Amino acid sequence: MPIVNNILGGRSWLDKHVHRATIKDIIRTICRIISRNTVKKIIIEGKTHSGRKFRPSDWAERMSGALSTFGSDHRIRYSPLLQPRTIDGIKCVVLDPKMQDQFPEMFRYIMKWADGNDLVVSEGDANSHGATPG
Repeated sequence: MPIVNNILGGRSWLDKHVHRATIKDIIRTICRIISRNTVKKIIIEGKTHSGRKFRPSDWAERMSGALSTFGSDHRIRYSPLLQPRTIDGIKCVVLDPKMQDQFPEMFRYIMKWADGNDLVVSEGDANSHGATPG
């Protein structure tokens, strides 16, 4: 240890410059950094405020198809701005907030449509709640 102490300037240097953080402090800091860098998504759930399941069952795929393309393998490719997801067993559409800038009319239409159908709309990280594609 004397060699390390000499290289780092002795024990007093370590005490002055190294912050003794608890694991909780470190986790809180990491979570704050991640939350600042994580873009919140707009999630439209396939259920009404009264809890009824929205029909038809393929509504999320139909809506997401508006910005989709077909790949060279003839499979549908959903835009990162508008994607169908199943979250906790509920069909959803996940909108990236960037859609509001890139496709403002479509964004307004979708939000009015969700409101008109009394669907639950929230903001959050779609990947943190057991989301699966389609």
